[in-house]
Amino acid sequence: MSSLGTCFDIDHFLITLDCQGHTINYTISDDGQGAVYLWYVDFFTLKNCKINQKGVQHLNNEPIHVYESDDIHIDNVTIDAVGTAIGLIEAHRANVTNVNITTETKPAIDLTYVVNSSFTNNYLHTISADAMLVYDADNSIINDNIFISDTRYGLSVSKTTNLSITGNYLETRSENIDSPLRCDEETNILEDNVLITP
Repeated sequence: MSSLGTCFDIDHFLITLDCQGHTINYTISDDGQGAVYLWYVDFFTLKNCKINQKGVQHLNNEPIHVYESDDIHIDNVTIDAVGTAIGLIEAHRANVTNVNITTETKPAIDLTYVVNSSFTNNYLHTISADAMLVYDADNSIINDNIFISDTRYGLSVSKTTNLSITGNYLETRSENIDSPLRCDEETNILEDNVLITP
């Protein structure tokens, strides 16, 4: 499927979008447009998709944009993006697994006010941003992932408590960054992570 704007604007509950290995191509043309766009939708599953984003990043036009939606499941998705590939804002109980993302200018996954969620077995590689940016994502799990940034942090966490960060491979390729993990709060669990610097 190809589009100059939003490909799938989901506005119903209990929807599964299974691409069955097919590719979604879209070119960014305006703010608020993405390949898969969810606002106030619960119990949504996206799986087995390839998404290619072309053009210039605008506001809220990530390939997958989720706003105030709960019980979201994203599994076995590959994304090649200009900016942020998955944006989750005010989501509860999101599960992102087996996702492979390459981005150029912004974090591959950007979380804001996301709670009770899990991110497992994902591969994220960014060129000029943090691989994963987490802001206020309490009581969540980030484990068994590979996060690589050429210029910033593999994982950057702020204003978040009770976050379990375990068994991850985190790498920065920048000589200006002293650790691929930035975590401000002391109440988070950090165990068995591999930290790689130049």
